[in-house]
Amino acid sequence: MPRSVISLLFIFLLGTAAHAKDESILLFNGKDLTDWHKVGGNGVFEVKDGAIHGHGVNINGNTFLTSDKTYDNFVLEMEARFEMDETIANSGIQFRSANVNNHLTGYQYEIENKAENNTGGVYDEGGTRGYISPFIPCHWIQTTNYKELMEKHGADVAAFQKKTFTLLKKRDWNHIKIRCQDGHVQTWLNGEKQADFKDPEGTGYRSGVIGLQLHGGKKCDVSWRNIRLTPLSKPGG
Repeated sequence: MPRSVISLLFIFLLGTAAHAKDESILLFNGKDLTDWHKVGGNGVFEVKDGAIHGHGVNINGNTFLTSDKTYDNFVLEMEARFEMDETIANSGIQFRSANVNNHLTGYQYEIENKAENNTGGVYDEGGTRGYISPFIPCHWIQTTNYKELMEKHGADVAAFQKKTFTLLKKRDWNHIKIRCQDGHVQTWLNGEKQADFKDPEGTGYRSGVIGLQLHGGKKCDVSWRNIRLTPLSKPGG
């Protein structure tokens, strides 16, 4: 084989390998729940009109639909839609999470449909830190200094919640994006950055499953579709 042809072939293969690193993976095939399984309560997940439809009444505990595979560094994108009113809407997307006693523990992209709206904030589901970003920890976790924290950050919390309530599309599809690169976690809602923080080495969560949450309670009705994940290589990789 001529040297010129060999050189062209090498360049082609090198380019193909580089592209493969950033190639997105379709996590949900739009037809069935292959590569997913349920964890937790009595909520129901099914495929309807090309989307994962999660719903339930009197849900006896947080119910999760989780990916069979685990992921570490990635960009995760999907669309989510609430099918219920603002008084009882609470859900989330787990990432870098693990099944601990039939409950997912890890980072959660919060999804809410109420006026005090924290959608896109990152919550430490099953952990001890409450909301990690972009605002202060939850009052039921930080009971000793919650008043002091609210006096210092309360205006920022209110401004974030007001902006997010306007940003969230009611009973329509919302674009969600999550980026994880080692300890650096970022989130977006409909193109607007919501959370951005770094967990130092040895803290936080570094790998785990993806999970869709139905929150325990009187009612939950949420749909997800177009779930894609793009693996990220290590910095310098």
